[in-house]
Amino acid sequence: MEAATRQSGSVEVDGRRLAWRSAGSGPPLLLVNGTADLVIPPENATALAAHWADSRVERFPGCGHALMAQEPQRFADLVTTFTRE
Repeated sequence: MEAATRQSGSVEVDGRRLAWRSAGSGPPLLLVNGTADLVIPPENATALAAHWADSRVERFPGCGHALMAQEPQRFADLVTTFTRE
């Protein structure tokens, strides 16, 4: 996978530049966002995940930027499961 060989770079999403370092060489990455997030567009997680070899994107339908408060148990379960994998 191309992401595993990249050391750094950036990608533009919605007019914003997302940058990363050591793509693919770090720990597993869990990206969680709500589909109704008005602060950080959900597409940003997809764009970042495309450049990180061991990444996973989880979306909470109907949740906004404070999805941890909107779905606290679901979020806690997701993080707990992810850290045990």
